[in-house]
Amino acid sequence: MRDVCAWVDARPDRLRSLTFIGSSLGGYYATWLAEKYGARAIVINPVVRPFAELQAHLGPQQNPYTGECYELAREHFAELQALMVARLTRHERYFLLVRAGDEVLDWREAVARYAGAWQFVAGGGTHGWEDIDAEIPAMLRFAGLKVETGLQESPPPHPDGRGRPPRARRTHCD
Repeated sequence: MRDVCAWVDARPDRLRSLTFIGSSLGGYYATWLAEKYGARAIVINPVVRPFAELQAHLGPQQNPYTGECYELAREHFAELQALMVARLTRHERYFLLVRAGDEVLDWREAVARYAGAWQFVAGGGTHGWEDIDAEIPAMLRFAGLKVETGLQESPPPHPDGRGRPPRARRTHCD
């Protein structure tokens, strides 16, 4: 996290257009970064309370993709808890994408956590969201980037960052 913050801090002129994106634990980190820097965040199947969700994995672990061995220690949980954002500010800065078929996390927890944010809840699927490429145009538009589809030009985002991405639905909270 220090490396990411150092990178952002070295580019203060880019804060206005910055959008963090993360999936699963990366969504948790993206949320903390968005709050710290007042930026937007796109969170995909985010874990809401990783310090609780990962308790069962305390101890020696092996990365299933690289084979690298590592130890998940109690200090890691303290670090994760320190990054917990108690309450989201400016919900319009967030775009939540979740799959109801997520076999790892309960999508309803994310919907509740990001209540008031832009939300796209898709049926079925998995935690890995193998067909996420279909959502890339919506994510780019939310980030304020022009999307060339070849069919029609995308409308520019609203100047205050609240332009509605396609297929997203806005939920409201009191």
